[in-house]
Formats: sequence, C-alpha cells, structure tokens
Amino acid sequence: MADNKRARERTSGEEEEPASAAVGARTSGEDQAEAPAASAAAVAAEDDEGPLCRYCFEGESEGELLSPCDCKGGQKWVHLHCLRRWQRMVLVSQPTHPAFYTSDARHHTCGVCAAPFTCAPPTRHELMSSFTGPELGALVDAGCMIGAHAGFSAELSRSLGSMSEYVAEESSYRHWIGGAYLITETAAATPDLTFSLQSREDIALLCSNLGEGDAFQGPRGVTLRLAARGALSPPPEGEEAAGETVRGRLARLEQRALVEPGAVLPLDVTLLKEPAPDCGEDHITAVNLTRIVPQPSLRMARPVEAAKEALAQRFPQVDPSRVRVQHYRGGPCGSGEVACCIVTGGGSAGSSGWSVAEGIVAALELAFSRATPRSTEQGEFVCGQPVRLAGLVARPDLNDALGIALRFDESSRRWLVRLADGDGKALKPENLRPLSEAQRGPDVLIFWGDAQWSRTQLLGELARGHWGLCRASAADLVAEPATRRDGLEGRLVYAPKTEMSEAFLTAAAAQMQAERERRAREEAEVDADADADADADADAD
Repeated sequence: MADNKRARERTSGEEEEPASAAVGARTSGEDQAEAPAASAAAVAAEDDEGPLCRYCFEGESEGELLSPCDCKGGQKWVHLHCLRRWQRMVLVSQPTHPAFYTSDARHHTCGVCAAPFTCAPPTRHELMSSFTGPELGALVDAGCMIGAHAGFSAELSRSLGSMSEYVAEESSYRHWIGGAYLITETAAATPDLTFSLQSREDIALLCSNLGEGDAFQGPRGVTLRLAARGALSPPPEGEEAAGETVRGRLARLEQRALVEPGAVLPLDVTLLKEPAPDCGEDHITAVNLTRIVPQPSLRMARPVEAAKEALAQRFPQVDPSRVRVQHYRGGPCGSGEVACCIVTGGGSAGSSGWSVAEGIVAALELAFSRATPRSTEQGEFVCGQPVRLAGLVARPDLNDALGIALRFDESSRRWLVRLADGDGKALKPENLRPLSEAQRGPDVLIFWGDAQWSRTQLLGELARGHWGLCRASAADLVAEPATRRDGLEGRLVYAPKTEMSEAFLTAAAAQMQAERERRAREEAEVDADADADADADADAD
C-alpha cells in the first residue's frame, strides 16, 4: 500500500503527462520497451486493490473505469474525466486562431497501443469551455464587454516597443492594447458556403478538386460537399442526363461554357460543410470603444457632412450640432470600411441605452429622430442625450450619477434614464443636467473596422488569460474613450487559472519583472551620472 501511495503522489499533478501518453510521442519500438516499466507501479497497485486508472491510480471509488483502447495490464483502465484532462493538455500549446488549428492524434488514438479510442473525443469548443467554465461562456453575447488583461496589454506594449514603426503599424497590437470591446453581434455559423464561379477556369478548378462523393477536404478537417442545387439540381427523370453525379453535371456545364458562356456564367454553387458546424463556430463581432480618431480624415468626415445636410431638410426642428459624431478604430478586420455605428438612446424600458446601426446614413437618421423634441414639457433634453443627475432630495446618493435619457413619458412628465449601473429611473427634467456643452443630444459612434472571432477562438483567448468579460452598461458609452478600459476594473470576470492560463501569466509576470529591473538599472545609472557630475562641479569650484 505504501508503494501505491507513492505512485499516486508522483502522478497527482494534472500538468504531468502520464507514462503511457509520454511514450506515445516516441517510436513504436520505444513504446514496447518502456511502457511495461512505466506502468509497473500501476500493475502492482492493481494486484492489491483491483483495477486502477492509469492516470490517477485511483479505483472505481473515483468514478466508473473504462477500457478505451487495446492496452492491457496496468494501462488498460482509465476514468473518462482523467482522459479528458489529458486531452485538454493537448490544446495548451496550440494557437487559438482557427486558421492554425491542428488535429492532434492524441485526441483520437492511444499513444501506447496506437488503437483508436472507443469513446469519441470532445469537440474543441467543449474542451475550451471546460477551461473557462459555463459562467464566462454565457457572457459571450451581444451587449457584453471584452476587456484586455493588464498583463496582456503590458506584454504587447513591450513587444511593440521593439518594432520599427512600419512593422508596428502593420501589426494589430495597437488594436488590442488597453482594449475595451463591445460585442455587437453573435451569429450562428452557416452550414453551407455559397459563391459564384465567374469563368470556365473556375468551374474546371472546382471540378478537378472534387473526389469521391462530390466532395473534397477543406481546412481543419472539414469535408466540403458540392450540393445538388440550382443549375446542378438533378434533371427530371427520363432525360438523358438523369442519374449522373453532381460532379458530372458540373463537368457538363464546363463544356457548355466553352460555346455559351453567357448561358452558364456566373454559376452559383453551394458547398455543404460536413460535419455541420456547432455553436463553437458561431461568429462573434465586437468594436473597440477606446481608440477614438482625434482628427478624422476627409474620407471619414464627408459622408457625415452630406448625411447631416440631407437630414436637416427632413428634421427642420433638430439642430444638427446637437448630434455629436465620433470616429473610432473599431478593430483590425476591414479597418478601411465602416463596420457599424452605435447611437445612444433607445425607446423601450428594457433598452440597454444604445442601438447598433448599419451605415452612417442609418445611424444619423436614427440620431436625428431621437433628437426631435416631442413635448414642450420634456425640457432642454432629447432622447439619447447623456445626462447627470442633480437636486434629488429623496435619493441624494444618486446626485452626480451619470446616465442616458431614453425617452420622455408624457403621462408622468418624467424622463426614463438608464443609469451607469444598469438601473432605470424615472426623473423630472429639473433633476437632470447636460453632461457637457458638446453632449446636448445623442452621440453617434462610427467604427472603422471591427474584431471578429469564432466562439471557440474567443474562449481560447479567455482561457489563456488575455481577456475578461462583463456586462456592458451606459457608463461604457458615457465615459471618455481613454477611461473606458479602466472603467471595467472590478467588473471583468476572468477565466480560472488552468493549464491554459498559467503559462501565459507566468511569462507575463516574468517579463514585467524584467522590465521593472531594467528601468531600475537605468534610473540607477542616471542617478550615478548625476552624482558624478555633481562631484565634478564641486571639484571645479
């Protein structure tokens, strides 16, 4: 029993590779030579206590034991949760970007006997979710904030400092440093991909790539199968081409494109993804609320001026200067185009305090509509205007609190205001103050570019400790851009420390310590030089 106890102590760390899996990284000859020795303690323990898990050296008291491969003896039995822990470790060293995902054999195959596991491995999304936990995963939704970890920002800043200006400009680091991203959309991944073939050469290329079953292997192990849709649909029964494959119909269209290109091109085709995407491939879009453009270019400003001029004719009662427009670098994706706009305000009681609009014209039209006075009793305020509370007697603790005026209720003669903490309050116009002279109406935030992740990719970034999540509030839009990331402190939720985050956090801490030591040495050298200069001056006197 003492030997068994020592064996358990040696293998208790989750980070350590079990003997069987470590052997799997070498050749089959080495596997045969070393596996028996590696599992000697497990065999001895099994003789004493019955079947034991080859990972944790515990028996059925810790869960059901199963035999997932062809291994015998002390390597035969495992707990499913122990196997899953080992499979989690495979992801630690892999990139989180989907373009660099790799299929690791250890997810599917035993490293000792080389037999496929009888239990299907979890998906990458399931494994990433196990690192972050369900609570954090639930915050990956529209209306939530993604905030950069201070250590992550410091690490990127250090790397940025060593780059040339050209390389720094080409990198995406400035988009991430001190980032505070508002998630504007979560969209389910589509199970198919539809596009147009513009030439006969395009048709020939697709036709040459198709293999058995009218399919070919796409990225990350996804099979893409050509669908029998549109011009590739099966002909009616009895016609000459009936019974041919989809690839055959595509080849026939290629030949027709030689003599009648206008009758065939462009050709719309659809590729079906197999297996169908799960929620891990959901598309997440967010925009950075911190990178304001202080001096917008003419390309940015002209569409705004044109839209305001046109809307001034439609809304003559609105002073265009009451609609404040700000431009932002929203993220690295499509940074040369407008990704979306955010307009403060919202008519319903459940409104978050802002709306997402597509395009500059749609956003300004919404802002002008909200800036339109609708009652003589609403005071100097309009929908969407940032305000400060004042003069409250029953709730003096709310005085100086910030919020956004959502709508004026004529029956109660009160403004519904969304406060920074998310609460809604019905307040008289005399208890409101303009936040500033520049903010006398709704704000329009125009984002050039955005940030995009798959759900699994973002969970991976969260698991590494790069980012935290929290619910967005009106405060995130009312605050000055430079303070928005700091405003998330105390609200952000980070993933627990796991195999994914520990390596990064340790490295970041070491780098930050090295940076402090470097600065301390530089300051000491400056002080020493100053002392030497002072001594030289004294000698001269």
